[in-house]
Amino acid sequence: MRALIVIDVQKGLIDLKKETKIIDKINELIKKFRENNDKIIFVRHCSEHKEDFFNKENEGSKISEMLDYQNEFVVEKYTPSAFFQTTLTSYLKDNQIDELYVTGFNSEYCIAFTSIAAYDRGYKVKIVEDAIDTVNKGKIYGYKSLDITDFLLTVIHNSNVIELVETENVN
Repeated sequence: MRALIVIDVQKGLIDLKKETKIIDKINELIKKFRENNDKIIFVRHCSEHKEDFFNKENEGSKISEMLDYQNEFVVEKYTPSAFFQTTLTSYLKDNQIDELYVTGFNSEYCIAFTSIAAYDRGYKVKIVEDAIDTVNKGKIYGYKSLDITDFLLTVIHNSNVIELVETENVN
C-alpha cells in the first residue's frame, strides 16, 4: 500500500512563502490518493518555544486551512525527521504501507530528512518534485542565486535511491 505524506504545510510557513501554487499541487495529490483509497498523512512541525510560530498553541503551527484536510492521520514532530520519536513508523507498519510520496516544506530540511529516514527504513520513497518547496533563499546559506529546492532535487536524483516524480505522473 502507498501513502501521501504532506510535511509542514502550516499557516506560518504559507504566510512566509506568500505563494500558493504548491497548495494546488498538494490538493491535487490528496484528491488522487483519496480516490485510490490510499492513506494520507499530515506532518506538523512543533516547537516548545512560546515565541516560535511552530509552538503548538500558536496559530502559525496549525495545518493550513488551504489544504483539503479531512481528519487524516497527523504526525507531530519536533525535529526535521517525521520518523524521529514519532508515531509514524508504527502507523506505516499497522497499515502495511511500503511506498511513500513526499510533499510539503522545507525541501532542504524536513523533506530531505524524512525522505532519507524513510529510505533507510526500507520504504520505497518518491518525492513529488513540483509539490515541495522552501521558504528559505540561497542567501541564507551564503549563495545569492542558489535555488535550494533545485539543488536538493539534483542531489536526490543523483543518489539513485529516491525517485522523483511530478504530480501529473502520480496515479
